[in-house]
Amino acid sequence: MKDNANPQMASLSDVKPFRIGIVVKDRTLPAASVRAIASPISNAIVTYVVSIDEDPEPWRDSHGIPPTAILTRGGYTEMLQSNEVDAVYIVVPTLQQTEFVLPALQASLHVLLDDPISTYIDDFRIQLLNAKQYQRFLQFPTMFQNQHRVQTFLDCVLYEEDFGKIESIDVLLSIHMDDVGVLGVQDPPQEGQCVIRRLARSCALLAALMFLRARKGVRPTAAQVQKVERHPVTGQATAATCRVWFTDDVTLDCRLAYSHTPTRQIMEVRSKNRYATLNDFVIPHPDGLANYRVYDRTPQNGKDFDMMRGEAIDVPGGPSAAVMMWRRFRTLCQSIQKHGWTDCPATHLAREITSVSLQTKLILKALKESERSKDKVSIALDACDVHC
Repeated sequence: MKDNANPQMASLSDVKPFRIGIVVKDRTLPAASVRAIASPISNAIVTYVVSIDEDPEPWRDSHGIPPTAILTRGGYTEMLQSNEVDAVYIVVPTLQQTEFVLPALQASLHVLLDDPISTYIDDFRIQLLNAKQYQRFLQFPTMFQNQHRVQTFLDCVLYEEDFGKIESIDVLLSIHMDDVGVLGVQDPPQEGQCVIRRLARSCALLAALMFLRARKGVRPTAAQVQKVERHPVTGQATAATCRVWFTDDVTLDCRLAYSHTPTRQIMEVRSKNRYATLNDFVIPHPDGLANYRVYDRTPQNGKDFDMMRGEAIDVPGGPSAAVMMWRRFRTLCQSIQKHGWTDCPATHLAREITSVSLQTKLILKALKESERSKDKVSIALDACDVHC
């Protein structure tokens, strides 16, 4: 039996697991993300868990943490110095992230930072400077989840040359109040839970990834909140119409809302003669399907394009986005650890998605400024570059 074993599978079994340490404070540990580490496909293993607030031992069974992992209440510094981890998964409140991220990077550990609200751009720049100084990788789960969606979309829909260059992306994202809890939003929305920080972020990230992959070198240049509605009690934006301008004359338009109508998640990616739709891109389809539609458009005299032909594509999910996140995270960590942040093919993907993180946070900052001023806010082109 041993002689007939698949040598490729044998070599995979010999790969040293990527050791993940976890720190949690004032947050719920994301069960799906942690359980995904146990998948053989992830090439990773949980070796250490630090909970600042409570006894983490019950998580061993509920989150699939191995019996060999060290679980402690407190002792973050001890974990960083233990030589038991290669990377740290940090799950703490946004305003406390830097105090956990910087010691991990300075201990020469990679960082995956859970960021449901999105790290502020100034904090991220400080974190990124440290990541480059210590030749370690820093990224967010939301990036990997959306990268997985975009790559599947590009592979299944936009691979055809006759689709043409993307000219615009239009988004309708309306989340029923019964569903907003999935996004960590309360009813009514509290500070940091407005549609711009929670919904526009997904739109900006997906658009930046698509433009980067389909139209090389495209960068955001300006953003504006053109219309906003607020909750009468908390004052948080519960609906907004936004536009983001990019180089090469491409645009992103978003209509965002927390509503009492059924949840709708529709992203239309348009070229001159065709357009495609991506659904279920914020709250995933319950069956794990990626659902796409592709249409041909023909201009009619005196009116807009008419849809002429449609094609539906339902793609089974395969390995979950969470499992693939850990697999890709390991690969990118190892590329940066080996080559640093130098401009070379081995680090291209790590630098590319880091640039998208910068773009997303700059767009959010511009939209928040525009929400207050009602003006179109410019974004400096060089602000999006990952300087090496």
